[in-house]
Amino acid sequence: MRRSTAVTAVVAAVVAGLILVWNTIGQDRAFRALLRQGEAALASGDTSAAAAAFSGALAIQPDSTVARLKRGDTYHRRGELQAALADLTAAAALDPSAPRVQELLGDVHLDLGQPSRAVDAYRACLALDERAPLVLIKLSGAELTDGQTAHALASARKALTLDARLAEAHYLEGVALRPTDPAQAARALEQAIALKPALIPAREQLAAVLLAIGRVKEGAEALDAIAALEPGNPGRAAAVVVAYSAAGKYDSAMRRLERAEEQFPGEVLLTAAHGQVLLDRAEAEQDRQLRADAEATLAPLAARDHPASAVLAAMGRARLLAGDARGAVTWLERATAELPVDPAALRLLARAASDAGDEHHAMVALIRHEALDPGSAWAVAHTRRILAAALKLGDLQTADTWAARAERTAPDDDEVAALVDAVRRRTGQNVHPPAASGPSAAKPARES
Repeated sequence: MRRSTAVTAVVAAVVAGLILVWNTIGQDRAFRALLRQGEAALASGDTSAAAAAFSGALAIQPDSTVARLKRGDTYHRRGELQAALADLTAAAALDPSAPRVQELLGDVHLDLGQPSRAVDAYRACLALDERAPLVLIKLSGAELTDGQTAHALASARKALTLDARLAEAHYLEGVALRPTDPAQAARALEQAIALKPALIPAREQLAAVLLAIGRVKEGAEALDAIAALEPGNPGRAAAVVVAYSAAGKYDSAMRRLERAEEQFPGEVLLTAAHGQVLLDRAEAEQDRQLRADAEATLAPLAARDHPASAVLAAMGRARLLAGDARGAVTWLERATAELPVDPAALRLLARAASDAGDEHHAMVALIRHEALDPGSAWAVAHTRRILAAALKLGDLQTADTWAARAERTAPDDDEVAALVDAVRRRTGQNVHPPAASGPSAAKPARES
């Protein structure tokens, strides 16, 4: 009897073990099948089915880094950024040595408007796999967005040492060089375009650089090339008109305008561009009649429901030229409330607010400009003005924030250094010793 009982116990244990093994094998098979289903759904663009499949896989293996990564990636593609962040953060905790997890974390932080955290994540990824040029490109873009221009330049150039044919790396190199070395920036951007002719952001940056350094004909030609790539976009044609006009080439501007109006009759953006040409001439020639003509051209557009931001900004500029700073602020506030916001409208708003005696309003406009267009040709001048205004207003929190940023973005500018030291004295921090002689960043000729 005892022997029979012992045998029964052994058999029961063996059977239980077999059931456990079978269940484990079955669960593993189900887990892998769900991963395959999710990957197939993701490949076909069905993110809902993919998220459901990866969730099923996580129900079987909650501690799976792979399933967390894949579901986080899926949520990111769906635009569910907080859910993506939660999954990817969990995946990073489960496996800190997975570079792909850190890369995706950087992507999500960037889309959440957290460039500093994106920078940290991309750097963590590169610490695990330093020969990843596409991650270096992402890092460079995040550093630019975060105002870390020197680091962005270094990251772009490191990517180019790994693969010199990466057009995006040349583009980012050009953007990073633009505030301090526009001629070299133009060469980098031209290289980006040579490698990828359809890279519109590179063409836009090249046009802006060329116009800023006085190569007007080439700048307008760069804008015309963009218009040729987007023939159905009247805004591109309007940009060419405005570029010629801003450079004082009013006859060329009007000829291009006439051609565009034949292609896009009654187009609001072209009418706004016409008003801009009149305003440019009015300002250059101090002509009240031209300014009045510009307002008469723009007023019907501004009276429409939901007028274009460019029209509102032009009306603000017309009021500014008329000496009505407060009226200009009203128009420009409306212009900068419309999306997408034109950085030029924020520069005008800062100018109008300053003329109206509202330095706080002017400072906020410049801060918004730098958030929207970091590393622009005006970045160093704006940093000076923001620091000076913050000190004048006694806004030490803003002053301290911008002093720290200035040390990264304008380390060689003597005026910025003096303002930073003034901030340090006001906030009770150590004043930096005078730097060795270095070239100050060039100031833009005029902010318009």
